[in-house]
Amino acid sequence: MMKKNTSAIIIAALTILLLTLNIGCSALTGPEKKPRAEKTKSGSAEKVQVDHETAEQIKQISQKVKGVDEVTAVVVNKDVSVALKVSGVDRLRLKQIKKEVQDKIMATVGKDDEIHVTTDKKLFSEIQKLEQQIKTSAGDKAFDKKLTDIKNKVSKINEDMQG
Repeated sequence: MMKKNTSAIIIAALTILLLTLNIGCSALTGPEKKPRAEKTKSGSAEKVQVDHETAEQIKQISQKVKGVDEVTAVVVNKDVSVALKVSGVDRLRLKQIKKEVQDKIMATVGKDDEIHVTTDKKLFSEIQKLEQQIKTSAGDKAFDKKLTDIKNKVSKINEDMQG
């Protein structure tokens, strides 16, 4: 009788252990991320527009915010990507500076545009490179092909800003 109870307890314990491990391991994987198929499909069909004038205007507005040392900006379609250089003691106010810049940009470009502001040094240099690429290749015949590449790079940078 004691053997039956012991083996039943062992089987029950093993069953509970296996169920717990199975449930616990599946929770670690989390929900699967769905690829952004919508942007990929629309990216090839939609015309890419770069607004250099608005980018310059945004740079001037952002530069006026106290604590901002340098600004670079790119406007592609309705995506406004702004990178700020903030140094010294002002780095303690990064969140406040980013919010102030974002509010001023929102007042300038409107609510339809999606605004991305970062103080990350790597993203600053990437946006700066894109800005230079847009300026230098504006008159090229192959500019339309480059625009698609620029739009993809800006989308990648904007994803990095959020993550």
